Amino acid sequence: MAYVDRYGVAFTDDKKILLESPFNTFKEQDYVVPDNVEEISNLAFFGCMSLSSVSIPEGVVKIGDDAFSGCSNLTEISIPNSVTEIGERAFQFCENLVGITLPNGLKAIKEETFDGCSSLYLLIIPNGVVKIHKGAFCDCTSLSMVVLPDSVREIEVGAFENCRGLKEIIVPAGEELRFRNMFWMLGVDGKDYVSLIAQR
Repeated sequence: MAYVDRYGVAFTDDKKILLESPFNTFKEQDYVVPDNVEEISNLAFFGCMSLSSVSIPEGVVKIGDDAFSGCSNLTEISIPNSVTEIGERAFQFCENLVGITLPNGLKAIKEETFDGCSSLYLLIIPNGVVKIHKGAFCDCTSLSMVVLPDSVREIEVGAFENCRGLKEIIVPAGEELRFRNMFWMLGVDGKDYVSLIAQR
């Protein structure tokens, strides 16, 4: 049997995996994930439209596919550096998410992770991320600045599709040509309104 907290959120018996929230009856605006949780399962908070903020404790290592997808009123979320994997579509269609701090342990940003986060305006990719998958930031129409680290080696086609507000891409000094070629191949930096700027 699963353990269920007073909000109706279910966990494994050892309380290390957050399994699911009550989709139709979850009315909380702010939720704090308990300290002993190590994993947030696929679809855990899928479609919880009342949710506006989530605090995830140090010790969580994985956020599953679609975990917060469709949480359209989510404006802020705290993700600790212990998290090493964020699943596909984990924050898809979180339309009011204005900013997010990504953990330093990430190696990849998966397909459609932030697809449709139309209020996201600033994105700082942490050093250690090697690959940004297709659709990762698709339709982030308010995104105006992206900061990329030296660790990035591959950005798939469509990763920043329809980011109409994108004005500046900040890259490490001395890496301008590599990133310019990368974005030129994607058809991003070929547009006049996007500037590729080296960090000072």
